[in-house]
Amino acid sequence: MAVKDVFRALGGGGSLALVVDAVIGSGKLALVLAEFLFGNIDMLLAMFAAVSGHIAPRVDWLPAGLVNNLVLALAGLYVLVIVGRLVKRWNDER
Repeated sequence: MAVKDVFRALGGGGSLALVVDAVIGSGKLALVLAEFLFGNIDMLLAMFAAVSGHIAPRVDWLPAGLVNNLVLALAGLYVLVIVGRLVKRWNDER
């Protein structure tokens, strides 16, 4: 299945173009999205791990390889966030 079919299944390229335009056109929106991502990385990792293991193999239009790569990237980001929190806590206690 092509990437174009996945975008079509998700509501078309127009909605994706609207989101991309909003993110690129507004720096504040990008900062809010990054803050949401870093603040909720543990919940996002658990959600995408469940999608990767149970839902993606059963759904035709959702590429399992893409979801697996996303879970891997979120896991790496999770480790970085946790290490950053530990370093901040260690510096605050000194």
